[in-house]
Amino acid sequence: GGPISPDPKHKTPLKEKQKRQGDTDPLNPSNKKQRGDAQINENIFPPWGLQTGEDYVACFIKDLDRTNMPKTDVCLNFHVRGRCHSLCPRASSHVHHNTVDATRKAAVSTYVSKVREQKLARG
Repeated sequence: GGPISPDPKHKTPLKEKQKRQGDTDPLNPSNKKQRGDAQINENIFPPWGLQTGEDYVACFIKDLDRTNMPKTDVCLNFHVRGRCHSLCPRASSHVHHNTVDATRKAAVSTYVSKVREQKLARG
């Protein structure tokens, strides 16, 4: 017989995933060595920044339909939430918003407004 294919409907339990990723997971907040140093954005562009009562994960991550969203290589964690880390794959975009070129800035602005439209539609 050939190799056994994994059942696509089978989901790996979260505890098992965490065990497997362990201390090499760069998204594990308790793993500073993999994440690098904290980087704080003290000059958030007001239209992008979190609004009063807005939760980053609930609004920008969970249940978000990205189908008709513009693609962006700008780190939203840094520019919307105001913090990220030095080993972020998009760390090169951890810059003052005035230095982001017009095309990228327009894409981020569109992305952020579409996220907020979806959030309002979801309730």
